[in-house]
Amino acid sequence: MRQASLDQKAGEMPGPKRVRRERTDEWASIKQWTLWPEQELYEAIRPLVLFGETARGRAKEIDVPRRTLSRKANEFERVFDAKPVLLRGARRGKRN
Repeated sequence: MRQASLDQKAGEMPGPKRVRRERTDEWASIKQWTLWPEQELYEAIRPLVLFGETARGRAKEIDVPRRTLSRKANEFERVFDAKPVLLRGARRGKRN
């Protein structure tokens, strides 16, 4: 039988694995919470890729060159363009 951790009483469910935070669009908060450069890059281009925002507007919000954001968003979309096709069968439980 496993021994429960010191901060967990017997029979209790463990707490959440991650710190819960209020959702925010505030770039300074998002940037400080990212753990890896790739995560920070994704958060920078996410409004462009998901919501169709312009690179110009996002660049002003987060103080990053417009061309860099535009180029990175284009690269992201090029790499992941086939992903919806690949996942379509997986969502129905089928193997491709």
